[in-house]
Amino acid sequence: MKISRRQLRQLINETIFAGGPTVDSPDKRVGATVDMAKQSPPIYRAQRDRDEEIRRTADPRIVKMLDSDDRKDQEMARTLASTFDGKPEAYEHLTPEEREAQSLFDEFYPKDIFDPPHDTEDGRLQRSYAPEIQQIRNAMKKRIEAEWNKGNRDYDDLFSAAYTTPGYDNLRKHLMNLPPAEQRGVTGLHGDRFADDQLMYMPGQLIDMYMSDDNPHY
Repeated sequence: MKISRRQLRQLINETIFAGGPTVDSPDKRVGATVDMAKQSPPIYRAQRDRDEEIRRTADPRIVKMLDSDDRKDQEMARTLASTFDGKPEAYEHLTPEEREAQSLFDEFYPKDIFDPPHDTEDGRLQRSYAPEIQQIRNAMKKRIEAEWNKGNRDYDDLFSAAYTTPGYDNLRKHLMNLPPAEQRGVTGLHGDRFADDQLMYMPGQLIDMYMSDDNPHY
């Protein structure tokens, strides 16, 4: 099956992000929904305003780099501008909640979702979800560890903290709902062909690491 990048991006928006990954509120009791199919990244407005300021005030050579099509040149221009005028880069203006939401956009909504080639010879789409799974695993460990450090040893509480990790449930549902032909092209961590199983068993496996008598703080 052949599919354009635009169609692929729209498909992933509709499946993973229609419900929106959950970003924790500061008190960690409730979540705020980030709908990536409709919302702009939190950094968008701050970056746009900062770029306009750079164009007005910076050296023309920096402005030329900023207007380049090369993303590395653009980032270099922003860094140079902040070095010379002493003003913070756009990311520094984000609140902690906006930064957490931005991290989801950075991980789950890259400009190029797949690295080429996108298709196998028989037409199956190839897709590694290793970066997404690794980010979720890291975040899940932090949530379990936070409960553990508070003295909480209740398995149900630890499992709840793990299961409500931002993006976890949405990614699981996305993988489960893929057509069979696409599921065969999915890989997880270390190239494992059972990415959905990695996610399904992840909360229990991480909790077991902490509850192990031999190494409770794995």
